[in-house]
Order: sequence, then C-alpha cells, then structure tokens
Amino acid sequence: FFADVAGAPPAWNTPGCAQHFRDFSQLKEGLASGNVPNYAFIVPDVCNDMHGHETCKDNLVKKADDFLKSMLPGLIDWSKKNRGIVMLAWDEDSTSEVMPFILAGAGVKQNYASEEPYSHRSMIRTVERIFNLPGLDTVKDASDFSDMFENGKSP
Repeated sequence: FFADVAGAPPAWNTPGCAQHFRDFSQLKEGLASGNVPNYAFIVPDVCNDMHGHETCKDNLVKKADDFLKSMLPGLIDWSKKNRGIVMLAWDEDSTSEVMPFILAGAGVKQNYASEEPYSHRSMIRTVERIFNLPGLDTVKDASDFSDMFENGKSP
C-alpha cells in the first residue's frame, strides 16, 4: 500500500524498503538493548508461516505454534513495558476478507473478544492512526482496532 516505501509494484528490494529490511535475529538483540524501531513488521519464513515449503517436513501448524511460543512472550512483555502493541494477524480465508487477529500490549483490553469483522485493511488503518499518517483511500472505510483498547488508550 505504501508505494513511497515498497515501490509500485511493491518489492522487498525496492531501495526505500530494502534500507529498512532487517534480519529477524536483530529484533531479539534490539529488545534486549532497548533499541527497537517505532514500527516493526515481522513475517515468518515459509517453514513458520503454516503455508509450508518442500524443505519443511514438520507438522506445519506445530512449527508455526513453536515459532510464536518462542517469539511472542518476550515481544509482548517488552511492549507492555514500553507502551507498544503487538498485532498478530493471519491470512483471510479464501471466501472472506475477515481474518483472525490478536492484539496485545500496553492499553489493550485483557481477555476481550471483539465482534467487529477485521481485515488486513483494518490493521493498516490502525497503523495510520497510531502514527498519524494520512489515510489511504483503500482503507478509509475499514474498521480500525479502537474497540480493542481500554478507554482513553485507543490510538
């Protein structure tokens, strides 16, 4: 969506995108040192994203679950201490744009289940609000995640 960063068409090697791309191992180091960017978008590799690859012989769901178990606790703990949030999103299913979604961190309602149908556009709209970015036309009608925050803590 952000052509000024990812290019048109989007590509990881577009200069604006590539200069911000980091190996996942750097995130763990950053969390330990407190040197974490304001926005980090984490995409698991093909063996940890439940889609699989011919080189991934393990149970794909267990592999992804193990990846999340190893990564999320430290990330959520850091987020709560540093006024950050973690957005965990899956793909939409093939018949709908609605997606499973978990939000955790500072100001997020505990044990709350929203009735709002969210999509990837909802996540982008929420990021726009958090960073006070101009709204993209492609997401202007999407629901944001404001109902998932405690009163007065919404972005």
